[in-house]
Amino acid sequence: MGVFDFLKKDVVEKVKVPALTASVVINSKTYPIGNMAVDSFTATGAASLGKGTAFKMKVAFKDSKENVAFVCDGQVATVMGKDAKISYVGLDEARRLKVAGFLTRYLRSR
Repeated sequence: MGVFDFLKKDVVEKVKVPALTASVVINSKTYPIGNMAVDSFTATGAASLGKGTAFKMKVAFKDSKENVAFVCDGQVATVMGKDAKISYVGLDEARRLKVAGFLTRYLRSR
């Protein structure tokens, strides 16, 4: 083995990624949240709600540092196959900051 042969080896660092769960309850039915943004998210399996439908929803985000849950208004913006992109309607600044903080922690851990 030469002096610099160690440079030919691939090193993979194993890092524990914190568990994340995100879900939304609409009309007493729970949908997992796939993609998230500060002003909207994609609810898996929620296409049956139909585009333009407005409702009250309970949103819950959980990770190792914080559990965020709140009730707010939402509306289906688009339907993509079995999924629905849901926009927050009239989300106040305090809740918007909680969502942004959760997203920031999630992105840093990835």
